[in-house]
Amino acid sequence: MTVVLHGPVAPSAPQAEALRQHHGCVRVVGNWSPLGKGIILPNTLLITDRDPDVIRRRLPKAKIVPIDDALREIDPALDDDGETQTVEAAQPQRPSSDGNVVADQLRLFIERVERLEEEKKGMQDDIKDVYLEAKSQGYDPKTMRAIVKMRKQEKNARLEGEALLEAYKAALGIE
Repeated sequence: MTVVLHGPVAPSAPQAEALRQHHGCVRVVGNWSPLGKGIILPNTLLITDRDPDVIRRRLPKAKIVPIDDALREIDPALDDDGETQTVEAAQPQRPSSDGNVVADQLRLFIERVERLEEEKKGMQDDIKDVYLEAKSQGYDPKTMRAIVKMRKQEKNARLEGEALLEAYKAALGIE
């Protein structure tokens, strides 16, 4: 069975190995993206920061678990930050005076945005290729884009926009 762990912070390498063993998986794939085109082998532990709904669309039969919950399964003594609880750790964690905690969290957010930007660029390139292929078959990409835009709209909004366009054309004498 494929297991997907999702959350904003990836587990450390030893934690990932312990999670792999706990879930009976053969391999671990870190920084996995459900938007990728690769084949997912059975018995794989996938780690991602993506939304569970996106994951479910790509892998409807996979077991999807928040990373925090998975880490607590292997070590119930972990707190919400993945740290082992001690008497001192029970206090809310605040950034250190040199800002390392804040800097680490910021770095993780920036890296997530960068990964998403890379995926977005790849998707934009794929869409461009589809339009070029359609053009080579004799279709008009500009018209296709207009249809794609129309199909995104709700029916009432689309009809209202078309009526408004017709009214403007009539006012200007455009047939």
